[in-house]
Amino acid sequence: MPAWNRIDHEKFLFHQIQTTRGCPFKCRFCSVPDISGSTFRFKPVERVVEEVRALPKGGWLRDRMKALYFVDDNFISRTKYTRDLLKALVPLREAGEIMEWSAETTLNVAVDEELLDLLPAAGCTTLIIGFESVSEATLLDMDKKVNFCLTYQEAMERIHQRGMSVVGNFIVGFDTDTLSVFEDILGFCDEHLILYPFFSILTPMPGTKLHEDFVRDERLDHTDWGRYDTRHVVFEPKHMTREQLMDGYCYLYEQAYASPRALDRLERFWSRWRRPGSGPSMFERAFIRHKLRGYLNKTPVSERFRATADDGWTRLKAHNANGDVGQLLYYLDSAHFTDYLDQFRSADYEQHVRLFQGVGQADGADDKRQGDLGRKQWQRAEEKRRRRGSAAR
Repeated sequence: MPAWNRIDHEKFLFHQIQTTRGCPFKCRFCSVPDISGSTFRFKPVERVVEEVRALPKGGWLRDRMKALYFVDDNFISRTKYTRDLLKALVPLREAGEIMEWSAETTLNVAVDEELLDLLPAAGCTTLIIGFESVSEATLLDMDKKVNFCLTYQEAMERIHQRGMSVVGNFIVGFDTDTLSVFEDILGFCDEHLILYPFFSILTPMPGTKLHEDFVRDERLDHTDWGRYDTRHVVFEPKHMTREQLMDGYCYLYEQAYASPRALDRLERFWSRWRRPGSGPSMFERAFIRHKLRGYLNKTPVSERFRATADDGWTRLKAHNANGDVGQLLYYLDSAHFTDYLDQFRSADYEQHVRLFQGVGQADGADDKRQGDLGRKQWQRAEEKRRRRGSAAR
């Protein structure tokens, strides 16, 4: 059992538990098999329950504010084990012994509706899904062959109908990425109400096939491992400059969290998927608003951040019982991260933004946007079904 008394757990935003380890897949960019092994191993369900019950308690308010994060690289790697675990966690949730929690899964979680029903019953409120890219060509190039037969819209609606939100992980800088990739990802998040997009710059981690390929082709800029953190460009991209890739990364966070576009997405999520009365109480809202005002009065922030905070709070009040102050705070925290990223923008940032927003629309320079690079991973399965149907006739 973890010796919680040996660390100051108040310094951590989440409690963390791992239930499985390892992955047999060999995605070129992923370091998980090299770190955790290539076979799945499973912690006994009874042991997981014991660890959940042993988590340190901080009082009613602190426990309510601190969530649990199951840090497995794929929480549904074996669905039978996952079902057994969820069934064991449901009584704990009903008894108030487990707080809200999140877990990483693949989008295939949406295929199994029994599993989808069990997740919120056991306390899951957020699924962290590695989309990586919205282009099938990119996924295939990275050896991430996902057999997925639902459309993204069907999958997201099944998840949202259960009251769960999604953290969508996206990577930019693949050799198949053109300058249209940034708006493509943002449009995808807007269309499918990905509430919490998370962005990374492609990083050839040591031990991965991708790193071996980049070393062989002499594409790495350096081996300063401190900057191999998915927030720095460490190689020469294929279809854009290093500066454009870094500016695109900054642009993604600005548009996803510190813009009217971002709050429009949050507001649409509240309108469609939030249940009346499911948000924090009036007391909690007032307390958080008071703390936020105090923070803004004594902390230097950008005008963009202040405008986002004011606009977000106005929209929250307009939605009354449907709005979620916790979700708004997540947006403001990410908007604050956008302020931090401003220092990494190039001198040509505004010019690059115009390219991101207009590429392929005026001169047809990015013809592949609607071609192979624009295909989604589920469209291939649909095409195969249509071909089988035609052959049968």
